[in-house]
Amino acid sequence: MNFQKIYNQIIERAQSEERITGTGTYYERHHIVPKCMDGDNSESNLILLTAREHFIAHKLLCEIYPDNDKLIYAYWAMMTLKKPGQERNYHIGAKEYERVRILSANRSSENQKGVPKIRIPKSETNNLNQRARKSEETKRKISETLKSKPKSEKQIQAYAANRMRNQNPWNKGLKLPPLSTETKQKISEALLQKKIHL
Repeated sequence: MNFQKIYNQIIERAQSEERITGTGTYYERHHIVPKCMDGDNSESNLILLTAREHFIAHKLLCEIYPDNDKLIYAYWAMMTLKKPGQERNYHIGAKEYERVRILSANRSSENQKGVPKIRIPKSETNNLNQRARKSEETKRKISETLKSKPKSEKQIQAYAANRMRNQNPWNKGLKLPPLSTETKQKISEALLQKKIHL
């Protein structure tokens, strides 16, 4: 199959239609010569394609230039990333999704081979630890400031009531005062009544 010919036909058809935005048809800008292949943003290198045409164009570019990692990533992005306002209503089959996902993952893995792992010098590690300590110190200072603010009696009561409502004392480790004999008796009677109704 001549992928270059099909790609050229899509571009030529779009150019012959002299498409413009704002006419009710959804279009996406496409670089005829991809930027990763020294294409620029000039009007002569940009064309308006429908979402479906744009997707097919990127698929064709991957077939034409199978060794270009950036084209593979662009095609993968067409399949998975969506920006607000995009109307990409095409559906990708499971086989194609899997094929491109594996291709993209393999390329990414190959690109990482032989790349030395970045080692952070000890001096940098110390700087990071100091920054972390500073942030902990900042948190502590904020907490102390909030605790020291005078609160009205109403605020304190509302806070206590809300805390008791939202916490399960058995999970949170809160210690409740022991129940009186009278309270235990009432709980027992209430439970017995529930058993009778069941």
